[in-house]
Amino acid sequence: MSQARLFAAMGGARASITCIMKRIRGKEDLQARMAAGFGAGVTLKLMMTPMSGPDVAVNAAIVGVIGAIVGGTTFQKKFAEQSIGVKLQHNS
Repeated sequence: MSQARLFAAMGGARASITCIMKRIRGKEDLQARMAAGFGAGVTLKLMMTPMSGPDVAVNAAIVGVIGAIVGGTTFQKKFAEQSIGVKLQHNS
């Protein structure tokens, strides 16, 4: 149940920030996706840990940066697929 709550909060933060950035900037671009990823990462970290100690903000910012990198990477992959019209293969 707690994982569902975390996922819902993270998804809601990402969608809300993407919508706000799209409305402000008039387009959905890399910066909007990275800001949404940052916000989702910070939300995730703040909901996972108790609000005590001096490292909470630093840890939340680190997870936010990771979220921004993931958000930017997924946007670039989506943009590349749309521009060339080919689905990119993922080698695992």
